[in-house]
Amino acid sequence: MSGICLVDARKFESQVLPKLPTSSMNIWQKISHGTLEYHELAQIVETDPILAGEVIRITNSSFYGLQRKIGSVLRAVILLGNKTIRSLVRGLILRKVKFNSAHLSTQEQQDIWSHNLTTAILARSLAVQSNLCDPEEAFLTGLLHDIGKLINPTEAEILINLQGKVIPLDLHVEMATLLCAHWNMPENIGQVILWHHQSLSPVDTNVKGLHTILRVANTLAKIAGYASDLNCPVDISSMEDYLKLGGKMEQLRQVLLHLPEAVKSLAAPFGLQVHEKHSFEVNQKYVIGLEISNKGLATLVDLMISKLGYTPANYYGSRNDNLKINIIIHDRPTPEQALNKNQIAEISLIELVQKKIISLDNLTSDHLNLFADMIVQSMMKVVTHV
Repeated sequence: MSGICLVDARKFESQVLPKLPTSSMNIWQKISHGTLEYHELAQIVETDPILAGEVIRITNSSFYGLQRKIGSVLRAVILLGNKTIRSLVRGLILRKVKFNSAHLSTQEQQDIWSHNLTTAILARSLAVQSNLCDPEEAFLTGLLHDIGKLINPTEAEILINLQGKVIPLDLHVEMATLLCAHWNMPENIGQVILWHHQSLSPVDTNVKGLHTILRVANTLAKIAGYASDLNCPVDISSMEDYLKLGGKMEQLRQVLLHLPEAVKSLAAPFGLQVHEKHSFEVNQKYVIGLEISNKGLATLVDLMISKLGYTPANYYGSRNDNLKINIIIHDRPTPEQALNKNQIAEISLIELVQKKIISLDNLTSDHLNLFADMIVQSMMKVVTHV
């Protein structure tokens, strides 16, 4: 790149990439560098009374599960820890950044932030349960992963051209990565966001857990209904990668079970109006046994069945055709009994692929919702004839 182009790129970058709020810049800089004692961190946060109030409010929410209410930032720092409060404060400051998002309606901007916040909640919760990465780093990564969508795409393309780069397919990912560097976020976060749409990625080994957690959280947010675009494909392989790293199916169910309450508790402090989604309460009357040889798909269908209120139980068969699924229904939540019952309904994803012209590589949350509905409808047909 020539010197003139480099100067132009830097100048235009300063115009396209928004700065942190001036009123919060001093706080951001102080909490981002060096070691702070509890009382020092509390004093920094308290220089902004509104921010301090938001920190106390969120600390008292069900998201952190404290047994007693607290009334001061210092108490919040003592109970939640230095790193947690820093992460929370950064998140609240990021939400106040002003973007040039004329290409988006107000509702579309809300949807992007809602998806980011939901992904952050899921990422932190999964990190806590699985111990695959730092929970606070996971929270910030989730909050930032789709923030590039708020950048005007026309301006983003001009910036990429000025930098001498090829415009990427996932332009918003490139912009989110640039924003992370622009705001001096930890390098791990930018690296993971850059590759969060890829299963096989060149991320460093030490951030493999964070990379997987972000992909899983992003997928779970979509199937839970918190998505800025329901037509985006879901990352089926993320589920299998999570299980390979030692994650458990029950962890996925638990974070989804508590998700609506967590989103509700954090939405208002983050300036969002999030509509309540379906809860993931299981129905103890019926077990739906799913024999699916593709483990990533099996995990997602399992969660969708839970979303509809039924108890799922996966059985991995030896079928060569990983689109074929047996749905085994029993009126008691005992998998062994269900397997021996002759109440079997079969549905083939091949039909769905033929009708919707889709494949496992581009299944969306809408497709999974439709498929789960098909499964339950088949189950009810069997039940009514028993």
